[in-house]
Amino acid sequence: MTNKDDKEVECFFPPCNEKWRDIAKEMSGVQSPDGVVTVVNLKEKDIPIEKFFQAVELLACFYDRMGMVFEKIKSELLGNIAKARDHIPAGVTTMRAGFEYEKKAGSWKKDPGFCVGCYWMMNSLRFLVETLRNLRKDKSVSVGKCVKDSYSQTLMKHHGFVLRAMFKTLLSAAVPGRADLESKLAKNENELEKGLDVFLALATPYLDFCEGNNPHNEGK
Repeated sequence: MTNKDDKEVECFFPPCNEKWRDIAKEMSGVQSPDGVVTVVNLKEKDIPIEKFFQAVELLACFYDRMGMVFEKIKSELLGNIAKARDHIPAGVTTMRAGFEYEKKAGSWKKDPGFCVGCYWMMNSLRFLVETLRNLRKDKSVSVGKCVKDSYSQTLMKHHGFVLRAMFKTLLSAAVPGRADLESKLAKNENELEKGLDVFLALATPYLDFCEGNNPHNEGK
């Protein structure tokens, strides 16, 4: 991939990756350099809520590169973050502590609530992460197919008939071509692949952790 306006293109992933590194820094006290992934032992640590939410919020801007048709999906993700943030239990600053608080209180099914808000936020985030993973995995597959496959793997099983119909319409609309999207994400293919690989390595463990510890995921 090349772009004739290389100097005007800012790679999307480095600022996002810094947000995910900030999470690891707060948990471990160590800041990893660019291109390096610091792995934190999540069995012994807990994820700072606000740092995590900030990282997800910045990642949601990916949809701006996808075009206006994806504004609804971006709004859904940001709305779920807001719902979870508005219901953080008093005095709680970390994700596992928030899940355990509501589970102990018996309020983890309450909607709106912290666990329910995080549940839908994670579903939206998983859809986005799997879309990016599918794009990275096979360069011959179109963006449209990657998006549709990721939806089938993630959000679709959580949606009822109305939402499925809405997303089917959105995902069948004007999806950018691979070359067009890549030109909006980085100035060259090497930069894009490097940034995307680091992002997936940084973000995936935190996503897995939140899905595994949220009691609202039990039995789903």
